[in-house]
Amino acid sequence: MPKAPKQKKDEKKAAVKLTDKERVDKGEVLARTIIEVLGAPKDYVEEAIQVVVDKLHKTEGFEVVSESTYEAEEKGKLFSTFSEMEIWFKDVDALSKFIFDFTPSSVEIVQPSKLSLSALFVSGFLNDFLLKMHDMGLKLKDTAAKSQLLQKNTDALVRNFLNFMLKEPRSAEEIANMTGIPEENADAILSNFLKAGVVEKKGEGYVLLKKK
Repeated sequence: MPKAPKQKKDEKKAAVKLTDKERVDKGEVLARTIIEVLGAPKDYVEEAIQVVVDKLHKTEGFEVVSESTYEAEEKGKLFSTFSEMEIWFKDVDALSKFIFDFTPSSVEIVQPSKLSLSALFVSGFLNDFLLKMHDMGLKLKDTAAKSQLLQKNTDALVRNFLNFMLKEPRSAEEIANMTGIPEENADAILSNFLKAGVVEKKGEGYVLLKKK
């Protein structure tokens, strides 16, 4: 069960208090939304969600009606927290901007019960959505490429280091103790070296094969 939320009321007050019907007649939209943050450590996650909430309270075109932000809970090696909010948006465009800028995990339109959207708006929304997905795809590909390069360089560094260390017989346990690499990883690397004909087994240890 989630822990008790920290309640916070919006400090922005309209000069003239409008009824829900008057708001809807003006084209405003009331939506219930959930914004989540996942990461580590716990303090960082809770600070991050608070930054998002504070920004929403100050953003033009949004009026936060209610907000409940929950304490971060451990999810495996990470921490997760979320904020449930009800927000009046000045129009559908403002709601669309909110979705793209804050990427909520859930949005439920409370009022009005029906929306009339022009073909121009829907086309613009879909094109913005596709553009954002394309941008995210490029960023993911760039991150994957950098990760592969980093892994390749790391593997080369480890191989060079082991080549230097294996000028005399050493066991996987010795390699692990000297490098800080987990013993099972050191054993896997040495096994690959053995299969590739780079090292040979001598007793409990491994040693580089001398080049002929």
